[in-house]
Amino acid sequence: MKEQLADSFILTIDRGNTRIKVSLCDGFHRVDGIFLSDFRLGEVIDFCKGHTLQGAVCCSVGRVFDSAIVADLRSALDVDVLNIDHSTPLPIEVEYASPASLGLDRVAAAAGAAALFPGCAVLVADAGTALTLDLVDGNAVFRGGNISPGLGMRLRAMHEFTVSLPQVAVDGDVPLFGYDTSTAMRAGAIRGMASEISGAFAAGRCLGVSDLLLCGGDADTIFPFLDIPDSSPHIVAHLLEAGLVSIFNHNLSL
Repeated sequence: MKEQLADSFILTIDRGNTRIKVSLCDGFHRVDGIFLSDFRLGEVIDFCKGHTLQGAVCCSVGRVFDSAIVADLRSALDVDVLNIDHSTPLPIEVEYASPASLGLDRVAAAAGAAALFPGCAVLVADAGTALTLDLVDGNAVFRGGNISPGLGMRLRAMHEFTVSLPQVAVDGDVPLFGYDTSTAMRAGAIRGMASEISGAFAAGRCLGVSDLLLCGGDADTIFPFLDIPDSSPHIVAHLLEAGLVSIFNHNLSL
């Protein structure tokens, strides 16, 4: 890969379950970004205009980015493009019985946690389409975690798998106990998800976990309902981007 340039940015492209997040990062700090429903090279090029790029890194929660897309991106931007897959060298260790099935978004978030909180054992709660709860120990080792439905999925499932429950929006009143069907469903989903995260953190403390890192599209919604005694959870909105930068820099040094 090319030698690191001064005063330049790393372009990160994160294809999640519902949208693509394109970001410019200065170190581990995201300075600008856009969201795309589908990958459109022209929009990415326009987004990068006026900026000097050190390189780019791509990550997909599903299949790896098509090699033709990566080649077009590399040609258009004239930079190295790291397309992360399960063979990519990582700045963290992964202890997982089925590493080939481990979502690359979870890997990137774990790498971000290790980069931003070095030497700390943390629980990463990514409240996106799915809720993932992953443990990264103080030696930068991914120890595994849990996956359950995300907030939108919980509300949608209650509507689609029952006869009479309505489709309820995430936004709205969240009482301790619902006073009608909509608030009962919303409170159940949001407070239930917060309790799941809080319980996982409490269990993780027995394994030395010291910090809870919350990220994902529903992080701000869940955060007020967490019950984490004697600790301050951190909302790290751009944890995955930090992880992608960490992985890019690690490969740059090889």
